[in-house]
Amino acid sequence: LAPHRSFPLRPAVRAVIVLLVLANIPILVYFGNAHQRGPISAVNALRSDPTVESVDFLTQCHATPFYSSIHRRVPMSILDCSPPIARPEEELSENDRFFQDPVAFAEGRYRELSSLPSHVVMFEPVFTQLRTFFFSRGFKVCHELFHSLTPLDDKQEGNLFILCRSE
Repeated sequence: LAPHRSFPLRPAVRAVIVLLVLANIPILVYFGNAHQRGPISAVNALRSDPTVESVDFLTQCHATPFYSSIHRRVPMSILDCSPPIARPEEELSENDRFFQDPVAFAEGRYRELSSLPSHVVMFEPVFTQLRTFFFSRGFKVCHELFHSLTPLDDKQEGNLFILCRSE
């Protein structure tokens, strides 16, 4: 084996390396702890809330953790994003239909008051469209959770809202 030779770095190169490492620490902390943390915060809030009887996630399919994070036997549903197999040229997934017209979708899905869950989770753009619908049916905002400063998707902008029955 050849002897290992170390090549000393010039002070200017060493200073640039240290500066680059230090500049990345705040970025690492933000993206590791804060960016797009709404879904994790939501399931943590639901897990610790004893009033949760059922939950509907009106978010993009698979945008939030599910039973693996709730750790309770609570009926939950997400929007189905399975591709339409029977007539693919005519049908949209449940997820696509929801985002085309959230109010019409909610009016159809929750036609009967008994079909309403105890909690509903949604991002801010959907919340602004469905606020009146749910408030008129006895819901209130239980949690408004930070999600991201820089949204990567217009369906996941702003904060994440958990609505619960106000009874």
